[in-house]
Amino acid sequence: MSDLFWSFLYLFFWLFFFFFFLWVFFLSHSLSMSLSVFCLFFSKIKF
Repeated sequence: MSDLFWSFLYLFFWLFFFFFFLWVFFLSHSLSMSLSVFCLFFSKIKF
């Protein structure tokens, strides 16, 4: 039961992350801008 819960949570997290990145990318219309935002977001997760 808990395994299923964690796998769904993991899947949901990656889908959210993917759509968030796509949204930022299309919002900025610039690859460099998206990469900088992505790096900032990733650094906030790491630290």
